[in-house]
Amino acid sequence: MGDERTAAIGHTGRAAPADRPGVRRLLRSLTGGDTRSARFVRGTLWRYRRLGAAVLALSFLAALFEGSTMGVFALALETLTGEEGKQSVAALGRVGELFVEWRSGADADTAFLVLIVAAVVSQLVKSALEFWSKAASARLSTSVEGDLRNRVFRQFLSMRYARIARYKLGDLSAYLTQVGAVSAFTSNLFQAIYQAMAQLAYVAVLLWISWKMTLVAGALVLILVLATRGLMTRLRINSRRLVKAGTAMSSNALELLGGVRHVHTYNREDFAAERVAKDIGDGVAARRHGLVLAAIIPAMMQSTAAIGVAVLLVTATRVMGAGDEGSLAALLTFVLVLYRLIPRITTMNNKLALLEMSWGNVERVADILRRDDKEYLQSGSKRFPALRECIEFRDVSLAYDGGDTMAVRGLSFAVPRGTMTALVGPSGAGKSTIVNLLLRLYDPMSGTILIDGTPLCDLRIRDWRGSIGLVDQDPFIFHDTVRENIRFGNLDATSAEIEEAARVAAADAFIRELPRGYDTVVG
Repeated sequence: MGDERTAAIGHTGRAAPADRPGVRRLLRSLTGGDTRSARFVRGTLWRYRRLGAAVLALSFLAALFEGSTMGVFALALETLTGEEGKQSVAALGRVGELFVEWRSGADADTAFLVLIVAAVVSQLVKSALEFWSKAASARLSTSVEGDLRNRVFRQFLSMRYARIARYKLGDLSAYLTQVGAVSAFTSNLFQAIYQAMAQLAYVAVLLWISWKMTLVAGALVLILVLATRGLMTRLRINSRRLVKAGTAMSSNALELLGGVRHVHTYNREDFAAERVAKDIGDGVAARRHGLVLAAIIPAMMQSTAAIGVAVLLVTATRVMGAGDEGSLAALLTFVLVLYRLIPRITTMNNKLALLEMSWGNVERVADILRRDDKEYLQSGSKRFPALRECIEFRDVSLAYDGGDTMAVRGLSFAVPRGTMTALVGPSGAGKSTIVNLLLRLYDPMSGTILIDGTPLCDLRIRDWRGSIGLVDQDPFIFHDTVRENIRFGNLDATSAEIEEAARVAAADAFIRELPRGYDTVVG
């Protein structure tokens, strides 16, 4: 799935999970429905389906051993107390019959120790599987993060200059930062799935002990889920506010710091500070609101747990006290399993809350990776070895950003090969625009630029730009050595060629006077 568009909508040459009705419904529910952002998440997960399948398989096995540990522990307690627990053992079928035969022929203390050792071994296996599941999940989330950062940056580079120039530097920086939220989203998603699997294992044990008490516990959990449902929606709305405020703060702060010389020159320090302070205040308010909403969930869980245990204990005296449906050991195991289940539910709800809180960032990343609403530079197919005759502008017009004010209108002139041409005029006359058009940073709205009679847009852009040397009036200096800044124009240039270029540009003398000469870091 190398194509970004394919990855964004979640389709490959093979049938994706969304083609299977049952899996489709589950994935839609977990990833936010049928929005473009949800399809982007599903496409990203499908791209790493093998690693994701490994995480789920390990999580399933870990959950299975988690449940079996509790089951073996219940049998050990029954053995210790001398209670038969016939109903729970009978539910195991042939395995239960074999267990009864083994227990009847073994000493009670020996049987108890064997079962305790079996429970410990089962727990150790579960812990190992859980570790490998988390390790695989970590690999998945970091792989997604690295891949998306590369895709976002390549998306920036592939856009037409006219489009990318509309973004503020802070916005572009924020997109790269927000990719981390998508990575965290995938990690939290798989952790929520694992918690759900572990809960199912616990529920199976609870049903095995007493289906009546399990129904009571299920009713309490259902009440809690319904109570927190509204909180999840509010968390998602708040996440959008938080992302908006954070992006505005980053964008405005970088812009003002980039123009700090003008800020000082015109005494605009207070204006700059107040502008960024407003963005920071909006972000703080949104984050505080989100944290408060998220804090309500564990508080509700703990309160429900306390009430739930009290209700279950009262219920147990009636349901299990008759002696024909359980034992004291079963009751103790039921309460123990329930106490281990409730933190799992709390953790899953916390993970779901984190999913909602990061959804605003997911939407931002999905939006920047869209390809149907952006402009891309289309390269021609004709090779350009060298200029033979002339460059001609024929009735060329351009207005930036499609506006009404024309930067150049009906411009026509020719530059023959081997000649020097000077463009002279006041600021705003269109001199820089002509250079932008020659470099194909912008294409004419009307008219044609001809290179030896061939439209410029028909030439291979790499060939054309590779034949142009540009000395900008406001040169950009990378934070690197002088040598590497010069080499940027020709990545294959040797040190001798770099120094020769500097001599031709009359820069060699002052470069050698720098602290480390050509190896001085500038920028």
